[in-house]
Amino acid sequence: MRLNDNRTPCLYDPNVPTDKTKQLADPKICIIGAGMSGLFAALLFDIAGLKNIEVLECQNRVGGRVLTKYFSDDIKNDKLYGEFGAMRLPKSTNGSSHGHQMVFDTIDYLNCINKDDVDYEKEYKIELIKFIFEDDKHNGRYFYNNKRDQCGNIMTQGYADEPDNFDTLGFTKSVDKNYRSLYEASLKDYFDDLDNDIVKGIERLMDVDDDSVYTYLKRYLIGKVPKKNIDDTIAAMETTESATGLFRLAFTEAVMDGYTFLHENQEWETIKYGMQRFPNAFKPILEKQRNYIKYDRKVCRLKDEGDNGIRVFWKESDSECVHEKNYDRVIVTCPFGVVCQWELDKLDNCEKKDSLKRRAIRELNYDNASKIFLRFKSRFWEEPKKTDNKCIVGGYSSTDLPIRKVIYPSYYEGDPKDKQAILLGSYTWANDAAKYAPYSQEKNVKLCLEKLQILHPEVNLEKDEWVHDNDPGHGNSSIYWPNEPTAAGAYAFFGPNQYKELLYPMIKDSNSNIHWAGEHTDIHHAWIIGALNSAVRVVKEVLFQTGNKNLWERNLLHHDLLCHWEWKPYEKSNSN
Repeated sequence: MRLNDNRTPCLYDPNVPTDKTKQLADPKICIIGAGMSGLFAALLFDIAGLKNIEVLECQNRVGGRVLTKYFSDDIKNDKLYGEFGAMRLPKSTNGSSHGHQMVFDTIDYLNCINKDDVDYEKEYKIELIKFIFEDDKHNGRYFYNNKRDQCGNIMTQGYADEPDNFDTLGFTKSVDKNYRSLYEASLKDYFDDLDNDIVKGIERLMDVDDDSVYTYLKRYLIGKVPKKNIDDTIAAMETTESATGLFRLAFTEAVMDGYTFLHENQEWETIKYGMQRFPNAFKPILEKQRNYIKYDRKVCRLKDEGDNGIRVFWKESDSECVHEKNYDRVIVTCPFGVVCQWELDKLDNCEKKDSLKRRAIRELNYDNASKIFLRFKSRFWEEPKKTDNKCIVGGYSSTDLPIRKVIYPSYYEGDPKDKQAILLGSYTWANDAAKYAPYSQEKNVKLCLEKLQILHPEVNLEKDEWVHDNDPGHGNSSIYWPNEPTAAGAYAFFGPNQYKELLYPMIKDSNSNIHWAGEHTDIHHAWIIGALNSAVRVVKEVLFQTGNKNLWERNLLHHDLLCHWEWKPYEKSNSN
């Protein structure tokens, strides 16, 4: 089965073009970026048998947007940390071989190969623990439209979920009381197809890639909601179920987002002592043993020299001097907001494929995201006496206040509640996150504390609970991802028609010496699995196009790391 190029953008294509294959027994490979896709690609090349690899990383750390903020030097005892980047891992509970399972297979593999390292327990062991997605008692706070419950208290999620309480939530009468279930139904309509056959499921989804969430819902709600009430109902959906401004973006993104968050057969895990341990676990083999990773290399230019490969230019932080080196193949894993700052020779001609690549680099949309962490003297949110017996263990609170989502940590379970703790006091996306951009970190922390006080009026937070520490390294801290020069955005979140029109042409022209990877080049945006999937794709492209197809078939295709690779069933049916 050959995938239909016009209807399946951003899918893995088992048919790698090889009409420009150049036999190279030991190709020089440059991977730009030591985020998850770059690290995984380097590991796969190493397993395949290629050793002439360099990973150029502009920072002094690995992981990219997997970034844990540590607030102390004794993490194993006080657990004072928070996730600036990825913070949870979805896991299937029904034995499905699709979805995110390759992430867990990678964790198992890294633990296995690292267990004899002298720093394994201290630095590299990855221990999975439960991530509590929703508090069992549904006591997370719900505060919208400045409304409280009939007793004058801040509502809980459980209260707001009761159908009989809808009229007290503060929405206008034109909002359909079933607005939440209607929104979920619009997304779940595509889930069975994705479960049964990921290729056919995405083919169907691409039929509506021209739609924004708003335009799709505008049609979908006809006959389900009085026409005059549709706009107000959609507005309520965006306010409580999404983020301000996201409904102007692609409906396909909303479906794939919902496919992860709303799937019934799912549980959630995270990594004890921080998600940063995941990328760090690649270091024993890629850095200690192989010396593949080169830090402080900020790429500024790529020059395609045809049969002579790619010339890569970079600077180091303490100098404006430009260094350069030739490679046979280059894999770019950086977000396009970073790539657009580079000089890209050979993408400046008038051929349509190059025009589409330039457009993709410039136009493909990245979402905003902001996180604000606050340090408290105790986990007051878990104390019955401090919450009017509405204590919260894990899960979240939700509001239309600027802080939008409060995420209560899962990793303190079993620890004394009177110990200091870190709370994700605000997690925002899209336009909501952009509202924090103009302010200093100190100002954002104070704004967050003020709004959090509204959700938790039982306690005087600033006087009794908040740790007044102005040191941004060890007190309270925030991040706004579009301001991070190595990311220039939080994660890919495309607008209408961007999958079909721009992304697929960007990755499909794999006869070039430059290959494109990263979560933005996969269907699973914003998730680690998207980064890993993209790494598998580009590794295969390079192996096939350097005459090393045998290494793919002998050393990788049936390797344990790829046993749950999402596209493997289609690969098998196309292997010769």
